[in-house]
Amino acid sequence: MVPPIFGREYQGYWTSGQRRTANCGSEPFVWKNYPGVDLPVGYTNWAVDRPDCVDSNEMCIQLTTPRYLDERWDDANCRWPLCAMCELDLM
Repeated sequence: MVPPIFGREYQGYWTSGQRRTANCGSEPFVWKNYPGVDLPVGYTNWAVDRPDCVDSNEMCIQLTTPRYLDERWDDANCRWPLCAMCELDLM
């Protein structure tokens, strides 16, 4: 079931941020830029009271929109249908 926040007024974007393990609420987030490579998250931009690990399954970091949490980070269920942000190495 798709959460009620998904509608015309809301879209978010996936980042490569995920919890290090499947232990919601206690593990730090890491950047998973490449398979098998976890990089520490040095900068954060969490929305107020986030991450909150709702329903014990919010394992990924999404960048929210101005209409939902003011363009800050939120932990979310990785199965939600969001667009992904991509990083391009120009060097």
